[in-house]
Amino acid sequence: MALEVIKPKICWGGVRVRGSRRLRCGELVNDPRVIEEVNRLINEFLNRVERHKGVLLNNEATPFDESIKALSDWLPKIGGEKINEGNDEGIANLRRAMLNAGEKMLRLAEEARENGLKSISES
Repeated sequence: MALEVIKPKICWGGVRVRGSRRLRCGELVNDPRVIEEVNRLINEFLNRVERHKGVLLNNEATPFDESIKALSDWLPKIGGEKINEGNDEGIANLRRAMLNAGEKMLRLAEEARENGLKSISES
């Protein structure tokens, strides 16, 4: 049984690679210039991650922090007595739904932050 050569496939959805035509998702790539350029881009990305990993993997800063802060600031503004302001029950129900959805989003964002920090500390 002969060994099959695995050819890399690109999945960029029409991104132009320097000195080449646009590539399509799932397209077989044989051109060594394209493969070299892709490898260069991957290495550049990895070098940037390595260079900035202190900030990227800092326990104090995660991609979820801004969302958590925004939700934490917004929820008290729409909760409490604000829900029943006015005489319209439909508006009050809408406010309750927004409050419930916001609280759920906050819980999920906090869980995602904790899971992300846990996986980083384990690696």
